[in-house]
Amino acid sequence: MEGIPAGFAIDMEKLQAFLNRRAPGNSPLSTTRKEADVPKFLSGLVGNVTCGTPITAIIEKCQKAGIKVIVLTATPVLEDPSHISNTNLIPYNDFLRAIAKEKDLPLIDLNKRVNAVIEKKADKKELWLTIDGTHMSPYGDILLAYTILQQLGMDKTLLHNCIAKWMADPEGWTVKANLKLSVDEMELLRRNLPAGKSVNEWINDQIRKDIKALEKKD
Repeated sequence: MEGIPAGFAIDMEKLQAFLNRRAPGNSPLSTTRKEADVPKFLSGLVGNVTCGTPITAIIEKCQKAGIKVIVLTATPVLEDPSHISNTNLIPYNDFLRAIAKEKDLPLIDLNKRVNAVIEKKADKKELWLTIDGTHMSPYGDILLAYTILQQLGMDKTLLHNCIAKWMADPEGWTVKANLKLSVDEMELLRRNLPAGKSVNEWINDQIRKDIKALEKKD
């Protein structure tokens, strides 16, 4: 959190009481997980008073079972490393890398990996890893999954088999085509549709047939 003025006192008891409201059994909307939420401030406080620097806090989950923590850096946005949003991400990702090193935690640097792929794009303005500059496209999802599983030590053959299945998933990419038809054309389609088929299903089938034909030519 940034922009918090110096000299603002944090009432830890009130903060803890607020967190306790989500504890199991206190509300129908509270979590069902058996855990305690304890705020731990990593920076921005001297004693319980803000000092003007950005506040970084984590909620420690006190669970009986041991949890292996893996640190992932944040991916860039807009597929443009020079964009101000990505410039602003640099301190945050540096912090994550520092925390991973300090705590001796596994680090998967997704930001570095994605930026490396973006730098190799022939057309820098083309969105390839995202559908809108922010949300990952299937290509982006596969890149992130590959990077994570690779660094976690998945067998290379198994990893490549997974990628092949992801790439061949018939529902892996949703394409919304803005197809314009006359009323006469729509009525013609409806009269000649196979039994049980909707117009959208029939169009989807025709596109798949054309793609199969392209595969044979490719």
